[in-house]
Amino acid sequence: MKLIDEWKHCWKWLSIQFPAVNVAFLSTWAMLPPKFQDAIPLSWVIGIAVAMIVLGMIGRLVDQQPKDKP
Repeated sequence: MKLIDEWKHCWKWLSIQFPAVNVAFLSTWAMLPPKFQDAIPLSWVIGIAVAMIVLGMIGRLVDQQPKDKP
């Protein structure tokens, strides 16, 4: 196993961005006091997390060629 050639640019990829947003969302929700967690139904939290995972998988399939430099 080895790193890909363009690993330094991975932050630009949708397949990295969606899981990162998912981790940020779930971490933030987990750190909220129970009073605030109850304001967001658990089914919504799970739905958002699953949607981010699915979007990350779709992002992996999208051709993300770099723009040509002028």
